[in-house]
Amino acid sequence: MKRALVTGGSGELGSAICRRLAAAHWHVIVHANANLARAGDIVADIVADGGSAEAIAFDVADGDAAAAAMDGLLGGGTIQAVVN
Repeated sequence: MKRALVTGGSGELGSAICRRLAAAHWHVIVHANANLARAGDIVADIVADGGSAEAIAFDVADGDAAAAAMDGLLGGGTIQAVVN
């Protein structure tokens, strides 16, 4: 299954993109800056609709935090798309 990281996926536009990708059979990584609970809610909705998703929170402007998050995500496999 292809994997997509959607930065800002916990926002209104980002969550719509996440839902669309999940409907197209992508595993969606729903990113939040600080509101991991909101990203988790979107993941729950996607999974309830039969999709595949996970949530992550980090500040994209913090290089160390972003690098650590990406290291963890890439441990789960290749990311074929990033929507920013």
